[in-house]
Amino acid sequence: SSSPTYPSGTFLGTAKFFPRSPTEPQYDAEYLYFEEGDFETETGLKFRANRRYAYRYIEASDSLSAWFVKTDNKSVDYLFHEMEILPPEGGSGWRARAHHLCIADTYDVVYEFRFRGVSIEGWTQAYSVKGPQKDYRIENTYRR
Repeated sequence: SSSPTYPSGTFLGTAKFFPRSPTEPQYDAEYLYFEEGDFETETGLKFRANRRYAYRYIEASDSLSAWFVKTDNKSVDYLFHEMEILPPEGGSGWRARAHHLCIADTYDVVYEFRFRGVSIEGWTQAYSVKGPQKDYRIENTYRR
């Protein structure tokens, strides 16, 4: 959902994780993430959209980070955000939060991961983006 000057809408698509050898030695694990699908605005405009990230994990510090991927769709570009892992509350899954400053606009995101045994059954992300150039919220739901 966006401010009145930008269209709001719904994205429906597929997200895939591809494990690969870490591209830098300080990381213990790395996954290439591809997301693609169709975005449809409230006014009916529909177009294809995609995102690419690399998720990197360091076992010693138990830290997870998200990185932008270059246009070759495989080379890691620059840091999007480091996740701060939070303990679960009540019956909720594991949670994390992150912050990213993009020039003068801020991205704050909260993740919640739901597990079945040791496998992720699904997760959510809730972004709040504010600043002089941006004003919107994104709520993502991923499920297997």
